[in-house]
Amino acid sequence: MASLMTIRPEELFFLGEIMEAEYIDYSYIQAMEDVQQNFDVAKKDAIAGLGEKGLVKESISGRLKVKPVAEELFGPVFFGEKETVAVVLRNGAKQEAYTKFFHFKDADITCITMEDGLLNIEKKALVEVEAFAKTLFDGAATNPMEDSKLAIDDITDIVKVKSGIVRVGAKEQTWCIADGVLFAGDHKGEPVVTSIEDATAEAVQILKGE
Repeated sequence: MASLMTIRPEELFFLGEIMEAEYIDYSYIQAMEDVQQNFDVAKKDAIAGLGEKGLVKESISGRLKVKPVAEELFGPVFFGEKETVAVVLRNGAKQEAYTKFFHFKDADITCITMEDGLLNIEKKALVEVEAFAKTLFDGAATNPMEDSKLAIDDITDIVKVKSGIVRVGAKEQTWCIADGVLFAGDHKGEPVVTSIEDATAEAVQILKGE
């Protein structure tokens, strides 16, 4: 199987139904088209797509069987103990927005990037999660003035990271870059100047679910 697979949210939803998922992030359901009016047709189309991608196989009796590659790739998505997410907005904080999820189950990590109504699915290693976190603040200046004040009109980038761990809770943080200066929300949500090193260290920790 290729290292990157693109599927529709509807295909993910019905695959979760077939695999008897314990959990499906609401963001994926939200991205679906309305399937209620033509549920049977939507399900049939989704299963056909899953078959074409080599994720499920239908027996002669009509019973659907999930292939091992699907269990490996989507196990963290449907049965994982923790999930982290990064939402990134570039170019005036309005364009080139994307959302990237990391699902963890034991040592397995599955990454899902939501772009243009489709879901890009990839297996990842922990070092790749760390490497991604280190790219989040590329637009920030390395030596900002500590007394800089945030001006809303100067914001060029917004980065938000969040983690959720079963029976533990959630962490989240938001940063923005304005006129090259990197700001983080403090414990009251007020913007304070921060360094790329500190922001990266916190983003890595959250995206790893630590």
